[in-house]
Amino acid sequence: MTQKKRTSSRLRHDARERVKVTGEKYTTALKAVMDAGSSSSRAGGRDQGEEPAGPADTQRAPDDTRDRS
Repeated sequence: MTQKKRTSSRLRHDARERVKVTGEKYTTALKAVMDAGSSSSRAGGRDQGEEPAGPADTQRAPDDTRDRS
């Protein structure tokens, strides 16, 4: 039995943002976002111009530097 997969929250969010910007219908925006996502996934999985993320430990301050007063 094959069932349709749920649309990821990232795609739903991107489609809602596109609707706000362009004013097009949600289903049209979702299709455009999905089509754009599939073409970028073949090109390395990242948007053009996006910087690679550094190690997770450099992203935030260590717990021992918080003010404990």
